[in-house]
Amino acid sequence: MNSPQYSLFPETVYEYFILISPTDEIKVYVDLLKQQLHGLIGLDATNLNSLAHITLFKYEGTDSMMIPEVVKRAIRYQPSFSIKIFGAGKNVQNGTGNVYLKIANPAPINELVKRLKPKFKKAPAKIKPHISLAKNVAQADIEKIPDITLFDYFADFLCDRVTILRRPLGSTGWFSPVAEVKLEG
Repeated sequence: MNSPQYSLFPETVYEYFILISPTDEIKVYVDLLKQQLHGLIGLDATNLNSLAHITLFKYEGTDSMMIPEVVKRAIRYQPSFSIKIFGAGKNVQNGTGNVYLKIANPAPINELVKRLKPKFKKAPAKIKPHISLAKNVAQADIEKIPDITLFDYFADFLCDRVTILRRPLGSTGWFSPVAEVKLEG
């Protein structure tokens, strides 16, 4: 057996972001909800400017790990499915909270995560899918929201792909697109 070959040049390590992206129409409406929330409690630039998405997980890796190909193989036979957005929610824990749009049917999203888990050991086994309007907001600001139903939104969209973004590990800049992996029609 040959001994492993090591590169003389260190590879850049990236933070990969594996997610589901809703339709442009939903993204626009989520932006409007964020503007409304910003007017009520004030949001930082990260919350205000992040695009609507459903996070599956983040993962550290290098180009040689061929993350897009691994994702493609893991979800090869996953059929497309509908995702239903069903109102708004909020939670507070340890002095900070989140405002989000609820997903009425998390099962197909968790099936996707289940298919990815064997290939990405540090990925969660199950998630609570949602679309964030604001994350890590002070509890005092969350308590300023008089009625969470002001942010209710009901829509559905076809999940027919998984989006992969990345940025250099340790950076705080925006993630850049790497690939979209299509699900079976």
